Amino acid sequence: MLGSPQVYRERNFVFNMFFNEGNEPPHVHVFRAGCKAKFWLSPVEEVWSHGFNSAELHWIVEQLRNHHNLFMERWNDLKARQR
Repeated sequence: MLGSPQVYRERNFVFNMFFNEGNEPPHVHVFRAGCKAKFWLSPVEEVWSHGFNSAELHWIVEQLRNHHNLFMERWNDLKARQR
């Protein structure tokens, strides 16, 4: 499904991108076992989260920063396909 592809997965955390949310800036949704969160990518910033503890949120931020180029490349590629 092009609207919400999985772009990264590690330690049971799944990072997806959705493009049916208007003209929002680059962002990613993160899911794991009933938990979910949304983060802006530039700069990396939590938008909202439900169920993750502070250590998990910190780990997510580290992943987003460590793999920032990957996330931005995927965002730009997938967003271009939406047009």
